[in-house]
Amino acid sequence: MKIIPVLLLMTASAVAQPLNLSGPWKLSATDQARWAQPDVDDSRWPTVTLPQRMPRNERIYWLRRAVPTPAQAQAGQLQVTIGLVAESYEIYVNGLRIGDTGDFGKSEIGFFQPRSFRVPSEAVTSMPASGPASSPALVVALRIWNPGASWGSMTSGLRDRGPYWITTSEHANAEIDAAQKGLRLALTPALIVIAGECGIGVCLLLLWFAERDRGELLFFAVYLIATGISLILGIWVAFTGASSFWFPLGFRPLNDVAFLFLCLASAVFLRLRQPPWPVLAGAAALSAALTFRTVFYLIPWIILLTWQCCRALRMSARRNLPFALPLLLYALAILNNTVRIFPASIDFAGMTLSVTNLIQLLFAGAMLILMLARLASDRREKQRLASELDSAREIQQSLIPQSTPAIKGYSVGFRSSACYEVGGDYLDIFALPSGEQMMIVADVAGKGLAAALVGTAFRSAFRAAASAGGASLSDLAARISQQHWNEGPEARRRYVTAIFLTLDPTNHCISVVNAGHNTGFVVQSDGAVRMIEASGPPLGILPGVQYSAETFPFPEGSRLLFYTDGVTEVFREGDEEFGPERLLEHFRECRERNCDRMLDSVWGAMKQFAGEIRQRDDMTALALFRMESGSQV
Repeated sequence: MKIIPVLLLMTASAVAQPLNLSGPWKLSATDQARWAQPDVDDSRWPTVTLPQRMPRNERIYWLRRAVPTPAQAQAGQLQVTIGLVAESYEIYVNGLRIGDTGDFGKSEIGFFQPRSFRVPSEAVTSMPASGPASSPALVVALRIWNPGASWGSMTSGLRDRGPYWITTSEHANAEIDAAQKGLRLALTPALIVIAGECGIGVCLLLLWFAERDRGELLFFAVYLIATGISLILGIWVAFTGASSFWFPLGFRPLNDVAFLFLCLASAVFLRLRQPPWPVLAGAAALSAALTFRTVFYLIPWIILLTWQCCRALRMSARRNLPFALPLLLYALAILNNTVRIFPASIDFAGMTLSVTNLIQLLFAGAMLILMLARLASDRREKQRLASELDSAREIQQSLIPQSTPAIKGYSVGFRSSACYEVGGDYLDIFALPSGEQMMIVADVAGKGLAAALVGTAFRSAFRAAASAGGASLSDLAARISQQHWNEGPEARRRYVTAIFLTLDPTNHCISVVNAGHNTGFVVQSDGAVRMIEASGPPLGILPGVQYSAETFPFPEGSRLLFYTDGVTEVFREGDEEFGPERLLEHFRECRERNCDRMLDSVWGAMKQFAGEIRQRDDMTALALFRMESGSQV
């Protein structure tokens, strides 16, 4: 009696034994409805082996497989499971259509998904009662629709691992669940690529916020983030079985944008001029036109990228090879997606790694290392230049009088600030052999280091000529102008505007020459204003120029102001200028008797006027005040 349950269990196990559909299937490249019928003789059809993906050129083709009829068929308990053989198909059992993927015959189809279909009992009973001796008991036929959808590099090497079974619904559900998990596992390397690319992109974007002048950081970050988002979209389509409609709508346009920014970044990497906008616009337009029609939509960008690399290598192969080589290898990998040059994927441990995605991640890492190395090198160079500019600023500051001279009965003050580390403004006060005081405010054309170098040379020449004595102020101006002209074209381009005076503190009179400089102001104690206009062009701009000097008394209570154009060209929001009129009005109304406090007041007025707007030019001013008898500053 104990053997009866054992025999029943063995019988049940035999009845429930699933039928494996993996193995040889018959293939027909023609589309005829009768290929679904079980009595068709397919013995001469070519054979293919499943599981495998079946990318073919035919629009519609058929696959057939014959198996014995399982015992469950009569009860309608069977399920047929199909793997990743194709995206879109209809399935027939013994000539009866039992299901499809839901997108057969449509231009937009869903992504590869493992599926199961119930086999109704009538699919078995519909088989003719008699037929050829070789007629199979059960025939499964797939009518496959091939719209030629391209899913990108992420899935180009995706493997079909089944399941192909005729089995019970419980077993079928378990197999489909396992196959879907296997699909997700197979795409895991793509997730790693996404994390790597987006991570590098975000790091570069944050670095760009600290280095706004490094446009390549922004361009390459946008490229990486855009490609990362496109891969996320591709993963979503693969996991959910969404329509291929999302590829021309989202995946490909994101790659178009990514490659636009990659070409912009490459121009900076390779030290080239940016491609002309008509070239970029043409490549973008051609790529956009190809996006909805063909998988070759990135070819215009690949051509542009290759052209940039070739230009850079021709200019300097040694200098540009570290950046050009990864760019060319990456362009080759992208080309491999459409024109097969090397294997599309690496299959290991149940996962599929796209070679293009691998090269893409390695490319991003290599470019990051190269960019950081160049950034570090540039920073060291900037630090070296900054150190040298600091030294130059210290030297230039040392050439400005370190203190105002003590002139009995007078107050003297000056103020100078450079727009950059060093500037082209020059101010000096020194005593002449005759006992007079020489004062000068000058402005070299331009800004920065070049103007500072010319200003330093001008200072030496001016001091030497003035200290020699024996020449009037007008002759001194003419001699300096001619000497500057004789220095050559570069010196003439860096001409000098200057206003200088000699003060006779004994006789209380001054002589002034204005060589193309801003108008000087002399404000009398009663408020009357004397304007000291230019008596000739800037120094060194023309040969053989003569200047005239103004000589006039400087009575008690008089004040004088010389300045460079940076003082009046202070701007505030709305691009409104401080201007000489506002400067004169403020200087005239100032009641300070100490020249340092006078200039503090002027600088305060300019700062209040400009607000947070940064100065655009070097600013220098000199003030002179004759005190009244018995008064103290």
